[in-house]
Order: sequence, then C-alpha cells, then structure tokens
Amino acid sequence: MLFRSPSGNFFEFKGQAIGSRSQSSRTYIERNVDALPDATLDQLIQHGLKALRESLPTGSEPLCAENCAIGVVGKDTPFHVIENEAMAPHLATLSAEDEGDMRA
Repeated sequence: MLFRSPSGNFFEFKGQAIGSRSQSSRTYIERNVDALPDATLDQLIQHGLKALRESLPTGSEPLCAENCAIGVVGKDTPFHVIENEAMAPHLATLSAEDEGDMRA
C-alpha cells in the first residue's frame, strides 16, 4: 500500500493505523509485520483487533461487538465489514488468548 501525506510525500507500508492514538496501533503492526504475510484471515483479524486494542486509552471500555468492526478485502475477496454478532467469535478468541497469556 502507499500513503500520501498532506505534504505530498509518499510512503510504502504493509499495514497502517490512522486517527487519534494510532501510534500504539502502528507500533503493534511494526512489531508483528513478519507474521502477517503467512497469516490466515482469522489470524489477520486477531492482529487487527490487537492493534485496535493497543490504541484504547487506559481505563476505557474494552473491545466489544458494539464498539468495534473490522473491514476485510483481498484478492478475490470483495470488501465486507465484520460487525455486531459476527464480531463476537473473534472477540472471544482474543479474550481466550489474553487469558492464556495471563496464565503463562
């Protein structure tokens, strides 16, 4: 992907986050970029949710089906949004991974 800044500069990147508090999400993407090319769709969604979670302010409401959505697009895959009830299994996987990390 290419990003053009308002100054007219172009930047090539493999993942990007934009908006308020997006630096934490970009840092997550940079740290995990080597895992992305071989990841399955479900793994990519998990990375997206983890990157999104990194941008949440301390003490804020955790990610839930009512406050997040993931857009998916790819070769031979038309753009669609995963939201509401369809987001629940992905959030459950994220929670299960977090619980596993806490036990380790």
